[in-house]
Amino acid sequence: MMPTAEEVFMQSTVITMAGNKQKVMSLMIEFAKIHVKEALKQASVKGETKKYNYGPGGSHIGIERNSILNAYPLENIK
Repeated sequence: MMPTAEEVFMQSTVITMAGNKQKVMSLMIEFAKIHVKEALKQASVKGETKKYNYGPGGSHIGIERNSILNAYPLENIK
């Protein structure tokens, strides 16, 4: 399960010392939204299809999972 912004906030003594929990949590959430939107956008652009064969006459086209998972490198989050 992904941690909430509040859980991340509570784990950080530096942020806790900042004294304005609601403002910091709001900024964290906005930061996450920016990256999620960009990750989804990149996945929609970089997603690739792959043909899966199941023997004579049996095949289907699916999404290449790694093309989605690698569409937005974590190094983009700074």
